[in-house]
Amino acid sequence: MTLLVSDDTVTVHVRWTGTHTGSYGGVPATNRVVDARVISIWRFVNNKVVENWTLQDQFGLLQQVGYLPANLTSALLPHGPHNVRDVLATHILKQTGSYEQASYAIQDTPEMVAEHYGRFLPQDKSALAARILNKVWEEA
Repeated sequence: MTLLVSDDTVTVHVRWTGTHTGSYGGVPATNRVVDARVISIWRFVNNKVVENWTLQDQFGLLQQVGYLPANLTSALLPHGPHNVRDVLATHILKQTGSYEQASYAIQDTPEMVAEHYGRFLPQDKSALAARILNKVWEEA
């Protein structure tokens, strides 16, 4: 663990290892050993936390437990980090049908996943088609 303190900010870097023995992000236990890193930045005012930013390598963890192909990162990184995020969210959404699971993996909200990635689920495609058809019928 690394701890850095500067004025009103504390930064913590943690590397941990463990065995995937329980469900994680919708992935059943694989008993694989995983190695992960987490960085958290905490800002304080009057000895109280007023802001926190935390980043954990969810993508790497999902690769280590076998949920995502190991070579996926190297294939996508030349196209930018948003491409990696898009593929990860879409893949998990298609596999689980869960906005919550996809949002957990990319560290965003289920509402954002539904808005940006929901078009990939069959029920959302049907709902979109129904809205379009209903609008056409109303205008006819």
